[in-house]
Amino acid sequence: MDLLDSPVKPPVGTGGRDSRTAASGVCMFSKNKRAGATVAKYLTGAAAVAISMATVPSAYAQETTSAVRGSVSAETGESIPDAQVIVRHGPTGSVNSEASDAGGVFDLRGLRVGGPYTIEVTADGYEGQRLENVFLEVGQPFRYDFALQASDAEIVVTATGGRSAATGSNTLLTRDDIAGAVSITRDIRDLARRDPLVTQNSRGDGGISIAGSNPRTNRVTIDGVQAQDDFGLNTGGLPTRRGPISLDAVRQFAVEAAPFDVENGDFIGGAINIVLREGDNDFSGSAFINYLNDELVGTRIFGQQVDNTITQENWGATFRGPILQDRLFFALSYETYESLDPTAFGPAGLGFSSTITGPNLTPMTQAEIDAVTDVFATTYGSSFNAGSIALTKPITDEKYTGRFDWNINEDHLASLTVRHSESGVIQRTNLGSTSAGLDSQWYLTGEDDNTMALQVNSSWTDQFTTEFRVSQRDYTRLQEPPSGQAFADISVCSVPGANTAGTNPLQNCRNGSQGVAVVRFGPDQFRHANYLETQGTQAQFSGEYQWGAHLFKAGVQWQNTDVFNIFLPNSDGTYYFDSISDFSAGDASQLVYRNAISGVATDAAAVFDYDIYSALVQDTWDLTDRLTLAYGFRYDTYSVGDQPAENPNFAARYAGRTNQETYDGRDVLMPRFSFTYDPTEDIRVSGGVGLFSGGLPDVFLSNVFSNTGIIDNTLTFQRLTAASGTSVADPGGYGFLIETSGAVACNNAAPVYGGFTGVQVCSAALNVPVSSSFGTSIPAAVQAALGGTTASPTSETNVIDPNFEIPSVWKANVSLRWDLLDNLRAGLDLFGFQDQEGLAFRDIRAQQLVVNGNQALTPDGRIRYDGLSTAQHALPGLTVTSSNPGSNRDIEAYNPGESPFSWIASLSLNANWENGVEAGVSYTRQDVTEYSASARFSSTASSLYGGQWASYDPNTAVEGRGQEEITDSFKYNFGWRHNFVDELETRFTLFGEWRTGRPLSFTMNGGTGRNSVFGVNRGSQLAYVPDLSDLSAVNCATGVSSVSFTGCIASDPLVVFDAASTITNLQGMIDRFDIPTGGIVARGSTDNPDIHRLDLQISQQLPGLRNGHRTMLTFDIANVLNLLNDEWGVVREYGENLNLYNVACAGVDGVADNDGTVTCDRYRISGAANQATITPGRNTEASRWAIQVGLRYEF
Repeated sequence: MDLLDSPVKPPVGTGGRDSRTAASGVCMFSKNKRAGATVAKYLTGAAAVAISMATVPSAYAQETTSAVRGSVSAETGESIPDAQVIVRHGPTGSVNSEASDAGGVFDLRGLRVGGPYTIEVTADGYEGQRLENVFLEVGQPFRYDFALQASDAEIVVTATGGRSAATGSNTLLTRDDIAGAVSITRDIRDLARRDPLVTQNSRGDGGISIAGSNPRTNRVTIDGVQAQDDFGLNTGGLPTRRGPISLDAVRQFAVEAAPFDVENGDFIGGAINIVLREGDNDFSGSAFINYLNDELVGTRIFGQQVDNTITQENWGATFRGPILQDRLFFALSYETYESLDPTAFGPAGLGFSSTITGPNLTPMTQAEIDAVTDVFATTYGSSFNAGSIALTKPITDEKYTGRFDWNINEDHLASLTVRHSESGVIQRTNLGSTSAGLDSQWYLTGEDDNTMALQVNSSWTDQFTTEFRVSQRDYTRLQEPPSGQAFADISVCSVPGANTAGTNPLQNCRNGSQGVAVVRFGPDQFRHANYLETQGTQAQFSGEYQWGAHLFKAGVQWQNTDVFNIFLPNSDGTYYFDSISDFSAGDASQLVYRNAISGVATDAAAVFDYDIYSALVQDTWDLTDRLTLAYGFRYDTYSVGDQPAENPNFAARYAGRTNQETYDGRDVLMPRFSFTYDPTEDIRVSGGVGLFSGGLPDVFLSNVFSNTGIIDNTLTFQRLTAASGTSVADPGGYGFLIETSGAVACNNAAPVYGGFTGVQVCSAALNVPVSSSFGTSIPAAVQAALGGTTASPTSETNVIDPNFEIPSVWKANVSLRWDLLDNLRAGLDLFGFQDQEGLAFRDIRAQQLVVNGNQALTPDGRIRYDGLSTAQHALPGLTVTSSNPGSNRDIEAYNPGESPFSWIASLSLNANWENGVEAGVSYTRQDVTEYSASARFSSTASSLYGGQWASYDPNTAVEGRGQEEITDSFKYNFGWRHNFVDELETRFTLFGEWRTGRPLSFTMNGGTGRNSVFGVNRGSQLAYVPDLSDLSAVNCATGVSSVSFTGCIASDPLVVFDAASTITNLQGMIDRFDIPTGGIVARGSTDNPDIHRLDLQISQQLPGLRNGHRTMLTFDIANVLNLLNDEWGVVREYGENLNLYNVACAGVDGVADNDGTVTCDRYRISGAANQATITPGRNTEASRWAIQVGLRYEF
């Protein structure tokens, strides 16, 4: 039976960090006081064992094993060499032994975590000793110093309470802790939340931030193998929707902000380490089922009804035992989950919560959708299933693990771990208030993650041990429409008749000329060639040699990552028809076709691999029995075996530059230092300092291979109502045809496009065959035309700065643990970090605007780049020597330099009483600064560049509050367990968290494209908020008071308003959010709403079918506060920013004409947000209460 891995019942929850006993079955708060005495030849440490305070630093991030260290001496103090030390693992019978060295020191490593272990020591001429019930924790060596008496002396041994052997700030959860954690989703993120330094993004992607880290830069390992989303499309950092592992498969779960051991690398965030349960000599296992339905979920939030469509199937099982007694063992786990995800928008009268807008802004009916799909099925005779709008779609998640442990002999242990996780949810593409995207447009998005790892731990001599680990990981990002990706994206405006008198081009639905919804079917344009597969291979070999008080470690690591990533929208064609009659006749109004110029879409894929080679050296020195030091370094070097396709146009723009820069040849040296100091038996101070590097999402490098500006091209064909440029009259007599990129001249009668004339190409593009073949392929003439093109010389590229260094972060940590009483522990954690090499993005094509020989500035002093029109360049009296490079960009990743120092401080207090009551509280304060906010949520180079807020230089990033900074966080837990009936335990576990919201920034919009205000093609800039203290109207040019509204006000000469209502709206926003005025508002100047959550688990053991079996009934109650009051526990957020208004450049007279645009003496403010219409978004799932009922059988 394996109900729990340890007889201990430690506290669950905030725990302060380092809140578990290091290796014994006693309560973590036992102090060094007499526990009893025994006279015997072999002595038993009973339920408590002595542990020395001097221990080696932990290495959670990649560790899978533990160790036993200590010394053997005579009671008089002399060291005893050649004492025999035997460590026996009870469940498996495995034995490790060695003799103490000349100084009496022993060190047995590579031991399985958990227990119970028995440690026996014998020496000639001395009485032996034995410690029982020892439990080991991952990465935390257990230390015990034996004092032996002469054989004729009376033996008296006092057992003292264990204490954690960890260095610095960390939290470790055992099986007992995990069993008591509330987790409706059964996700490891619910475990991580127990750590005081951890916060979770509750509204967005659920990402876990460890001490202010970007969740995408955390390292997650399972049995030593990476399990985070390496490529980085899941911005929450995990590879699957509900986590990569079943909670029932986990033996220990550890979180550490900065694991200083040199084995830990390739990440700059925090570390989560998971060790799986293993089999032993007894068969054991469990089976569970969880139940949740509509009646067990909240239905009201802030007085509003919330519709529920919840049907859940969640069950799983584990099975462990021997294959060969004492030699070979197995442990298996399986879990599956399926639920229903309701569709929000749909036709009227069919049960959808929101209705699509149909003709004349009236609710759209199913008949109007059928009018389109019937044409496709009957007139075209297509067998392709256009689909419908289903009320619900499934959410699925499946995961399983297998672990096999082999005791080869006393000196060699091996383990093999296999893991699979797969999750999926349907994304409803182009389904909204005015777009009826049918489910052939939708797609299954998910992940398929598979790993295999082999580890061998060997003890070659009493002093020398090695560890070898090799692993393989295959990851596939799922992008699967129901009928596959190989079909066109087709949109049909649902108005019945043709719009011959409509807009030019004929796109009435799109341009708002008709109050009509678009019916859309076929895989959406972004699914046409969209596939990601990565393969990762890792190998590690390290050796440790114990020499007296020193433990030397050296090793090498190798990591290879192989990436295939294709993202080529519109490669199967995206068609738009302006009416049902146009669709019936095969008269398309637009075709967008993009493909590799070769005609083979995969030629445009990012296909590359890279290697990281690492070397590491470390010495751990027990300087005294109270002070341990660890110091060493880690060296990483990168090798990229491929290069992006060379773009000669880029080389022509920038002399001496190439677009083929990668990480190749970059390296980083990372020194590390840590310590553990025990000034008294009740106090431990530990910590360290070191450099960490690597772990950037691979998508950042992939962008350089995908966006070379030379491999692919795009053709856009449109139908016009009037002739224009190179257009030609439609041979069918319906308007005029044009290709807008200029690559094809539709009026060219020569067969210069792969043997086709311009009119043949354009006619084939827009006059589609009314047959079953439509949508299955691009017309041959169009393919030939694209194949004969060359990429535009102004196409965008994504590049890496030639001086780019791999981002790295200095981290420092000091942790204090103080046992105030037998059952009370206080903790203090101080953590700080600073970027040595950060990451940001800029457009190197942008040119600073120079007017009359001077750098042009905005009214508030920002650098302006050239976004002026030709007419503005030619204004008399002004000499503009810069040039507007057009809207396209060359986006470069670069290092912005060192960031300011960030710090986190945490206080904790934990108590544990013998009556089964346990409690804990913690308070954490953060002050986190970073450069590129966009690296948190963005993946494409365009969004990475556009999403980072800017201030005085609109083209770069500005430092500011970290996107995951939580200024104040308060966590609390309470637990109680009692056996009311026989040995059947009743348990209550409560965990609560109150915290401030994430930072919120205020921005202003200078226009689309390379706008004339800032001259950069990117999103919003940090807002200049004018001084509104004196709203008296003044003449804009003279500043003299005016009796009528002029747009200019007395208190701020840098702005002009388009209307009095704009001032009113802006004042409302300032008042509501307490926005500073009279300058550029700092990034993250205020917070999103606070969040307060409280979760409760109630469990009751019931009799099993046989002796030693147990049945467990559990009630997981998430968001108890919302259960008590529908206005409590609500998770709301405005997002990362609120746009306050739009700005344009104006002259000193307040006029936004060409002269004013060039001089830009004032900001002309318009379109100010109305605070009355600004409401925060809400995470409905996280905001409402839910009660999950679980039934578990354990044997």
